Amino acid sequence: MKLKLIQTGGVVGKTMAAQVNSKLKEEELAALVSAVKKKTTRGKAKDAHSYILEKDGDAETGVVIDINAIPPEHLPLFKKLFENLKAVD
Repeated sequence: MKLKLIQTGGVVGKTMAAQVNSKLKEEELAALVSAVKKKTTRGKAKDAHSYILEKDGDAETGVVIDINAIPPEHLPLFKKLFENLKAVD
């Protein structure tokens, strides 16, 4: 399945996105989303980035995530996503 990471906000406010193929199975993705789903928006820092993870580029599956909650076993996947971020027109 394809996973898409969207980064919004920041000082410049430019939206960035990356999409990669993943070997995650549905149950693995569900566990990942459960682990990284942002619990609250309280205390959001001014000019901070926000991150949305989507399955197969479908905006309806988008979940706001906490990048500090990424489980160690998924760090390589997210590293690849972050390395591929490009500006969205």
